[in-house]
Amino acid sequence: MKGIDVSSYQKTIDWTKVKNSGISFAILKIIRKDLAIDNQFLSNSTGCNLNNIPFSVYNYTYALTREKSKIDANTVIEMIKKYNIDGVKNFKKEVWMDVEHETQMGLGHTLIDIVKEYQNV
Repeated sequence: MKGIDVSSYQKTIDWTKVKNSGISFAILKIIRKDLAIDNQFLSNSTGCNLNNIPFSVYNYTYALTREKSKIDANTVIEMIKKYNIDGVKNFKKEVWMDVEHETQMGLGHTLIDIVKEYQNV
């Protein structure tokens, strides 16, 4: 099973070509650093839906505290509700937290707490 993760950095995607290439799922970036919707999210979710590609969403987080993690998670939930993503047939109802920013290195157990806080929202 092959999948891809995409965001506005990939610009406009030809989802028909993606489907024909053998990709069977996608993970779409839903919010940006400023907590606004990713510039390509609506186009990407529509493209997945039109091409019958199951998708979930992710948040590339910059959280350094549990409080910021909670804000991020709540923002993702708000965007899913605002754009009625929960009602889209190919939405897998999964939210991923992408934790890899250099500012998070060395946080140790605090990073575990940040992830747990995100999960608890």
